[in-house]
Amino acid sequence: MLPESITPPQKKSSSSRSPWFIFLFGLVLGVAIFSTYHYLRLSKKTTAPTEENKVVSFNIGDTDHIWGKKDAKITMVVFGDFTCPYCREYFVTLEEFIKNRSDKMRIVWKHLPLSLQSVGSVSSATAAECAGEQNKFWEYATDLYKNQDKLSPEFYEEAAVGLGLDKDIFSACVSSGKYDAKIQADYNEAIIKGVDGAPASFLNGRYLPGALPLEQLEALIDPLLK
Repeated sequence: MLPESITPPQKKSSSSRSPWFIFLFGLVLGVAIFSTYHYLRLSKKTTAPTEENKVVSFNIGDTDHIWGKKDAKITMVVFGDFTCPYCREYFVTLEEFIKNRSDKMRIVWKHLPLSLQSVGSVSSATAAECAGEQNKFWEYATDLYKNQDKLSPEFYEEAAVGLGLDKDIFSACVSSGKYDAKIQADYNEAIIKGVDGAPASFLNGRYLPGALPLEQLEALIDPLLK
């Protein structure tokens, strides 16, 4: 039963619908189906190894966020989205893993919004970049994942203040759109490199899909650190 405050829509005969209405309805439906498919395809927990064994290269620059030894020979490039539950799970694992290895390796973060049309995916990435301007990218990323159900413009500012960031500088950065191109570039790079889901990692250029458990990270990386 419909709530009394909502007026049920009046039925119209199919003859009153113009070809343009049918076309637009089909277009909207198609976009909705594609967006849902795209989200489900990209957000995954699979840990199956990739069949391809090729090595890809990344240009790590000053604008990239590095966790660990800056010039380490062991590099893990991680693509993630702050709205993705599996990415949150993986981030916690990475925090635990690198805790005693930060002097031997580095983790490089890149953004992979599950949808470039998703307000939360892009805005949270933007907020993290703006926190990075004040040298708090990783701490801010931790806050985003710990409060994934609260992501909003209000929370972004609250988290910034909680970390001691200059609120005015942070807010101006977020509203400027200055990181739109970087987020888009990270997304494009992921697709070009063959990434088909978030989270995703590249260990010294070798693709590792999904949220890898701690035991698998230890088995893959620890032998390389000796």
